[in-house]
Amino acid sequence: MPYRSAVAFLLVIIAVPPAAAQVSVFVHSGIEVQMTARIEPGSVRIPSGVVAINIGRFHRVVQDRSQRRYFAYDVLVEPKNDSRAFQVRIEPFSLPATDLDQMEIDPSWTYVPLLKYPLVPDVRAGDSVAIDLLENPTTGQKVVDYFVFKRANATVGAEVSPVRDLSLADVELRLDDLRVSVNGSVLDASTRVGGSISGAALWFYLPARGRFVMSLLPNAKLGFRRAGEVTNALLSFTDGSDRYDIKSSSRIAPAGGRFNLYVLRDPDWRPTGSESDAPLIVGAADRAELLTAK
Repeated sequence: MPYRSAVAFLLVIIAVPPAAAQVSVFVHSGIEVQMTARIEPGSVRIPSGVVAINIGRFHRVVQDRSQRRYFAYDVLVEPKNDSRAFQVRIEPFSLPATDLDQMEIDPSWTYVPLLKYPLVPDVRAGDSVAIDLLENPTTGQKVVDYFVFKRANATVGAEVSPVRDLSLADVELRLDDLRVSVNGSVLDASTRVGGSISGAALWFYLPARGRFVMSLLPNAKLGFRRAGEVTNALLSFTDGSDRYDIKSSSRIAPAGGRFNLYVLRDPDWRPTGSESDAPLIVGAADRAELLTAK
């Protein structure tokens, strides 16, 4: 997605087993990068997030909450001339430390540098890349970040993970090329976001209005209220005398029909760091609880 100094697109998805949403960003020519951090052996997912601001470059954070430490680095995806292939470059983390607060990283946590910063010279849609973040030579355990590269809307093979029943917490909302309107007026900032975002809980922030967290689940204990509905490619809700509409270029809910939308407004929430002056920030999480913990 193109970088605009006036618009920041913040994609934060925290992966927590067992109901962990897929973390993904879109880069060049319709290529989607799906990311999952795991402890091996055992294939246990661990929390992770991503921030995408410049097209082709995104900022990756993986958490080790038990040890209060984190891994952070940049991923640069560069297309190769006259080829459907591209190269993947892993580089040191380039965001300021103040931005980590938006990715659920406590400032007191310890930063752990990567074992190495590799260059993968030839990657194509359908390929997978594994990045070793940490290895315990005594136990043989590793923290590994897995990337799957695919064409947008293409299917990939099933993950190697325990078989379980589908739950309501797995149902995701998805916005493609979103447009946000307030009281009938389209926000200019939303026309420059582009890309896609998905998760069990979506949120957006507007200056002077705070953050709105949206979910298909009631979550009454967290303070969510039924405020609107999702119908095909339109999401609408009201807050006080204000009406908010978000249009998507494709269906928002995973099935057709009309669905209740539950909303939690946090009027005091403010972004920090480089996004503090952004007119619009959009994000997602795989559980609403992760957005109400602060």
